[in-house]
Amino acid sequence: MDGPAEPTPRMFEAHDGRPVPDRPAPAPSASNAELFTTALSLVIDHQTASASWLQRQLRIGYNAAARLIAELETRGVVGPPNHVGKRDVLIPPNGEAHPALALMVERYNADMAAKGLPVSASIAESRS
Repeated sequence: MDGPAEPTPRMFEAHDGRPVPDRPAPAPSASNAELFTTALSLVIDHQTASASWLQRQLRIGYNAAARLIAELETRGVVGPPNHVGKRDVLIPPNGEAHPALALMVERYNADMAAKGLPVSASIAESRS
């Protein structure tokens, strides 16, 4: 263990896994729609999709994060886990994702309204 330190793998250079300071976590009382919209934005922006990473970013429990990842998979945002459990993000980052993001949130809100649940999330809230 006294040898030279191994270099940091490239996949970790841009982000160290800590919550992003300029994007605060939703309030503990955040609705499902707000959590989904925030998770959707984070996954698309960072092109990373794992329950443990989302758990750290949103400061929520693992089960809630796993449900969000499952919902993102159902809606076609992320692919299924591969042989080592990694998921591909199927929507590109930056401006290219805005129409897809708006459509995704619109469909989610429609589903929530159909279930009689409150709808309060919008793209403007999550992307600002």
